[in-house]
Amino acid sequence: SQAAFAINALLEVLDERSKPINNYDPKSEVSRLATEEPGKPREISRELADLLFEAKRWHELSQGAFDVTAGSTI
Repeated sequence: SQAAFAINALLEVLDERSKPINNYDPKSEVSRLATEEPGKPREISRELADLLFEAKRWHELSQGAFDVTAGSTI
């Protein structure tokens, strides 16, 4: 029961952390940004900024193998 509790707690955290980047949710931060006029500076949440920073870091560490902008190849 402790493992189930820990797993459920982790899933709740992951669900909460993924809300700004859920492109299936039209109210998410990335969906909102995708519908705005391109080329203008925008304010984004700290969570999204942190995520984009990490994505860029992993892109560089993987020499381009990890690409947050790439869709599924499957």
